[in-house]
Amino acid sequence: MTQEQMNQKTAEMGCKRMYRPIWEQEAQTITLKTRKPAVIVEGLLKGTGIDIYDDSTFRIWTPQVKKAKAYARTHNLKIRNMTGECDLFVPGNLADEILPKFGAKRKQVITPERLKAMKQRGQKLCNVKSLPQNPD
Repeated sequence: MTQEQMNQKTAEMGCKRMYRPIWEQEAQTITLKTRKPAVIVEGLLKGTGIDIYDDSTFRIWTPQVKKAKAYARTHNLKIRNMTGECDLFVPGNLADEILPKFGAKRKQVITPERLKAMKQRGQKLCNVKSLPQNPD
């Protein structure tokens, strides 16, 4: 699956922001990049995993149980508690609000004005003189 197809899928689910999806070949699912990826260390979950559960729902697998319970309570979301971790099921229309709170990385869209400014800064950095050289 290509990046464009994965971005289109998240947009169809109701996301307005663009996230950084990854196609998991083994599981045949789309996961989102997070700041701290989910890793099991000595039997405990460290980090967060976010994937597409069904056509309109994201699943957040996290050890931040209190935070997940608070969001589940305020937005009437489904939550599955386990020992020291939980699964929070987030509908697509709430994804833009909740996913970044659990570490989902967003794609940065570079506008032409921003690109021009970046190029100007790069040119200025190239034109700056470095340390004086030794005359040998």
